[in-house]
Amino acid sequence: MSMGKINWYSSLYELSNKSKHISDGKSGDYEEIMERSSTKLLSNGSLFLQNIKEDREGYYLCQASNGIGNPIGKLVQVKVNSPPYFSAPSHIVSVKKGETAKLQCSVSGDLPIQIQWIRAGSTLDLNSPNGYRLSMKQESVGEDGVKAELTISGTEPGDGGAYFCQASNVYGKDQQLVQLLVQGKLLCQASSDLKTVLVTSRAINVQWHHASVNSAEVSHFIVQHKAGSDGRAGRSLPSEPLVVITEPQQPAGPPLNVVARAVSSTQLLVTWSPPVQELRNGDVQGYNLGFIETSSVNSGAGAYNMTGLVGDGAEEGAEYLITDLAKFTRYSIVVQAVNQVGPGPLSEPVTAQTLEDVPSWPPEDIRCVAPSSSPHSLQVSWKPPPIQHCNGILQAYKLQYDSQDEGFDDFDAKKTSSLTLLLSNLHKYTNYSIQVLAMTRVGEGVYSEPIYCQTSEDAPGSPEDIKAVVSSPESLLVTWLAPKEPNGVITKYNLYTRTMTGREELAHKKTSLMSQHLSYEVKNLNEHVEYQFWITASTKVGEGQSSKVISQIPTSRVPAKISSFGGLVRRPWRSTVSLSCLMVGLPLPRRTWLRGDSVVVGGVGGGRNIQIGEGGDLIIGNLQASESDNYTCLVENNMGSDKITYVLLVQVVPSAPILYVASATSSSILLHWRVADDGGSPISGYLLSYKKSNGDLQQSVLHRKTVNYELKVSSLPPPDSIMRGRISSALLLELKFLLPAVGVLILLLSVIVALCAICRRLRSGRRRAKETEDNEQNLEAQRERYYATMQKVPLHDKIPETSEEISPYATFQLEPPALLHSFRYQDDSVMPGCASTPPMSMSKIRRRRRSSGRKTDVDSEDSEESDHDPLTSSRTESSNHLDKKHHDNSK
Repeated sequence: MSMGKINWYSSLYELSNKSKHISDGKSGDYEEIMERSSTKLLSNGSLFLQNIKEDREGYYLCQASNGIGNPIGKLVQVKVNSPPYFSAPSHIVSVKKGETAKLQCSVSGDLPIQIQWIRAGSTLDLNSPNGYRLSMKQESVGEDGVKAELTISGTEPGDGGAYFCQASNVYGKDQQLVQLLVQGKLLCQASSDLKTVLVTSRAINVQWHHASVNSAEVSHFIVQHKAGSDGRAGRSLPSEPLVVITEPQQPAGPPLNVVARAVSSTQLLVTWSPPVQELRNGDVQGYNLGFIETSSVNSGAGAYNMTGLVGDGAEEGAEYLITDLAKFTRYSIVVQAVNQVGPGPLSEPVTAQTLEDVPSWPPEDIRCVAPSSSPHSLQVSWKPPPIQHCNGILQAYKLQYDSQDEGFDDFDAKKTSSLTLLLSNLHKYTNYSIQVLAMTRVGEGVYSEPIYCQTSEDAPGSPEDIKAVVSSPESLLVTWLAPKEPNGVITKYNLYTRTMTGREELAHKKTSLMSQHLSYEVKNLNEHVEYQFWITASTKVGEGQSSKVISQIPTSRVPAKISSFGGLVRRPWRSTVSLSCLMVGLPLPRRTWLRGDSVVVGGVGGGRNIQIGEGGDLIIGNLQASESDNYTCLVENNMGSDKITYVLLVQVVPSAPILYVASATSSSILLHWRVADDGGSPISGYLLSYKKSNGDLQQSVLHRKTVNYELKVSSLPPPDSIMRGRISSALLLELKFLLPAVGVLILLLSVIVALCAICRRLRSGRRRAKETEDNEQNLEAQRERYYATMQKVPLHDKIPETSEEISPYATFQLEPPALLHSFRYQDDSVMPGCASTPPMSMSKIRRRRRSSGRKTDVDSEDSEESDHDPLTSSRTESSNHLDKKHHDNSK
């Protein structure tokens, strides 16, 4: 069957003519969508659009095909709901004292839009004492706009100041500053107050009294005088006027166009423009940026965390990246301008919410119950993680369970959206470890600590085997093995005996035996009479299934027989094993132990760790891996012979995993490994040890089924997207760790490959001429040490195979491809959870290079993609050429 393929296409239409293009979009031209920084094509075929704006409205076509028949498609219309926004900049309205002032603002966005006028943090009220001088009106402009006007009659100097036109709808809000200047009479015109203080031949010191009641009405003083010179030819022309400017004051207006948007789960990017030129009262030397959780503002607790930023107040504005924020948390942000005198007023707060992330805390209060009516099930329940650690909206939970019995491979994981889950089809009376994690739209959180639950008891399975041998002319020895699936604690065994004459049953008997007994001698039997036996086991739940039925006839001849059972025996390295060989027979049989085809002799001749016990058991101590073999017990007398065989498997520690660097990007290293030999026992877990440069050794215990863990490090964002603030040093520190970590991994792999090459040379046992030997070694090393460059992909577990998948300047040495396990490690120190708020610091501001307009062109995101380097292809071709050359030489 051909694999399916999904492609996405778009047919966007202009916002200014929505009604016209909606119908046209269904049958218009479609352009295939390529993956970019804000457009992701997920592995399940979904299209993920980030930071969507109105220019992304339109029709999207999902087309699926598998090369058989015509492709099928699904049309999806995307409509973007727009909050209010002001397209025009802030402005100043100047009137003379006593005149009527009209303050206007025009806003765009989805209707209906409500307008409020705010001054000094309070909404203007027509019912206030001065409300009789105010009037407000608003009217719709087009399909998505509103024009508002505030009228103030009989203006006074006290009416001057900052007014904010605040617009809001169900999708958000925005505001625009309108500065009102009320001009009164100049109060420094009285000539009586103007006087000279000092007159010299070349200087005049002039002084006057500033009689203005409101100093904010006077921005500067102008002193005019005429300077000329007299000579024989007459008087010269006057000099140029001299303008004297007053000393600066604190800025009188706040920064404008403050906008905050989330760039990650712990970062917000804030942009703004400087205050109106007339309200700066000097040169802007920097800004103070404050932020606080919105919940703290609403509750009245806490204050803004202020950070000082150094800048020059350039007209293109500035931006700053706030880091170490709580995940999926809404913040209120303010900005104030600072000049040489001090800070000005705060801007109106803007709010923004950090992006979702995976939960940083596992579910709590995990409990499990084993229903007595269902021994195959476990009922598990839990509570959600603490709300401050959810880091988003919980979508589902994932439960992972694993059997603690090495004989069962019951590892599995299940997802659910509820707070309880019934696990079914489990083994009876078996201990299970259970872990639960929470999931958001971003991904999976952390697993809880394991809890252990045991399924209920049930009636046992049948005993694994049974045999009966003649122990004397009047007795039979019956032996059996315990059930392979006891399903509980065995309380007793039930031995059933039936006496047969031909096909007729003469007698039937049931004998109950203690649970520790695995043999029973039936005495006082008649010769040449057939006796049938079978056995069952019981738990507190009840009697289990029956073993097979066996028959035996007592005779006067008692041949050599073995009542023990052979089979597979597993024992750990350096432990002791006792292999039983109980025998019957008259005359007493002769017992011989064989290892393979060789006779085993105890004591000194058989080796210090091999003994034959008084009961004929073969005892081997201090087991080594070399002693894994077949051991046979042979008994003989003149009436017959019998034998059983044990397969002894000595379990040793697993071989060292072979570690691979599968991929490396600017922010992560993906590790893979494989285990060549499990040592004769299932792998129970992994211990990963890692160390940062000049750091302490750290270890992580991993589940035996662990896949897809990644070592995460931090990388610097594009230069134009951050400020040079307090985050820079931390980011550079993590980058300094990345390069040594990659170097250590490369060195480790190089040593492993070199050791393998040396071992191969030692086994060959042949010595060639020095020149031939050097050539062979070089060829072997080149074959084993092929190089591949790691693919820079953040979410794919794939080793690059072609030159198109290889990115430049990231070379690693790898072993040949094999079955891999994976491990991804995420460094909590690099991606903190709910960190405390950083202290105030002074940082230098980076000017914004992009336009300060509200919307940007999504096509500009293409420039963020990394360029390809032709060096990549040459490296891959060299590796391929090397492999081909060795293949030809081998032929």
